[in-house]
Amino acid sequence: MDWPTTEPIISVRLLLEPLSVEHVPAMIEVLADPSLYEYTGGEIPSLTVLEKRYAAQAVGHSDDGSQWWLNWIVIK
Repeated sequence: MDWPTTEPIISVRLLLEPLSVEHVPAMIEVLADPSLYEYTGGEIPSLTVLEKRYAAQAVGHSDDGSQWWLNWIVIK
């Protein structure tokens, strides 16, 4: 199955960029707020954990190719 490639989505008010490991330094600060995990659980990710997570998610598919996804980072 052909899956769409990710490209930036631009509007007047914001930019959606395809997720990449380059977004980790900015997102590590955003995700450091403990209130984010108050109801959903989990914990503040370390730099290493977030780099590994974004590297896996940026690929856009599972190892066996049976699942596909697209992820973006919202930039204001």
